[in-house]
Amino acid sequence: MFVKGSDGALWQKWYDDAGGWRNWVSLGGNIGSSPAVSSRYQGKLNVFNVDGNGELKQIWYDKEWKPTESLGKPSFQDYS
Repeated sequence: MFVKGSDGALWQKWYDDAGGWRNWVSLGGNIGSSPAVSSRYQGKLNVFNVDGNGELKQIWYDKEWKPTESLGKPSFQDYS
């Protein structure tokens, strides 16, 4: 699960069959919207959000978290 924390960062919590729910982990950043998640393949995740400057950002996971990258500013202003 992914949420915007009270510090404005992207936070993650996940379930591990062997150990149950794991502790919250900050993935950093300064997000301005709720995150959206998609899965391309088993074990691979893409997390999208709009940051505090209005840029669409992506962070993705493939055995480890990859650096956040900007996908540019959307041409619309309704991020809800």
